[in-house]
Amino acid sequence: MAARRPSTRNRDILVATDSEDDTPLVISSRPVPRSSSKRKKHPTPEPELIEILSSDEEILPRKRQAVATVPPRDQLKQSQQEIRNLKAKLEKSEARREKSEAKLQKSEATLQKSEAKLEKVEGELEQANGELRLASKRSGKVVLDAAQLEEHISCEICTSTMWKPFILSGCGHTFCAGCLVEWFGTTLAQHMTANPAWRSTNQPPYHLVNPRIRANPYIAAMIAQQGPQPEYTCPTCRSPVLTKPVEDFSLKAIIHDAATSAGESSPKDPVVAKRRGKAKAKAVGGPFDGFFGKET
Repeated sequence: MAARRPSTRNRDILVATDSEDDTPLVISSRPVPRSSSKRKKHPTPEPELIEILSSDEEILPRKRQAVATVPPRDQLKQSQQEIRNLKAKLEKSEARREKSEAKLQKSEATLQKSEAKLEKVEGELEQANGELRLASKRSGKVVLDAAQLEEHISCEICTSTMWKPFILSGCGHTFCAGCLVEWFGTTLAQHMTANPAWRSTNQPPYHLVNPRIRANPYIAAMIAQQGPQPEYTCPTCRSPVLTKPVEDFSLKAIIHDAATSAGESSPKDPVVAKRRGKAKAKAVGGPFDGFFGKET
């Protein structure tokens, strides 16, 4: 009689775990009851055992690769070669540093020589100036700086040499005759535009322009009857100018000498034609007679 094969219906599955408890986990392989409906029966597969490994299990080490080793003699040679290379670099750095220091010392020496030369030249120049001043004192001549002198002999308006300087008595400023004529002419033109009826004949006599005379009430009333007069002022400080500018002959002589020494030439005055006959020629008036009247 053949042996009977054991049934797999009641077979259980043991599963090993990594827990501390030694009791194995039993999983039943009994089939789950199904509904009574008729279905096709499929053959039940054989159960499989699933082995779960613990994470604490040791992993076998892999074979290490062979590492090339250098013999001690070769290592010593390499170290000695590196030391020689470092010494060579250090020697080159020292050589460059010494070269730079030599250049710096040379530059400092050159600078000291230049400073010594400059001090020598300044000393010679100061000595020459002292000798020049001493010589000028002995000879009685005064040495002046042309640049500083030019500022005093030039007109403030046109910045040219004042060959004919005229001083304003009210404020003391000095200008050349041509600039003052143009300045007063502009004022006179503006006055005539504002007062069309004014004529030059309405000017009071020049001797009445004196402030002391005009202080007389009778004279002041007589001048007031002639209408408003042009109000001339100084081009620099705008102080009122009541009298004619006066030619400064002392300054004129100084300007003439200074300008001539600098190589300038004085402009020539216009030549007045001589009249024929016995009739006397009219006296040549000043450049400001048309603004302040003629002197009588």
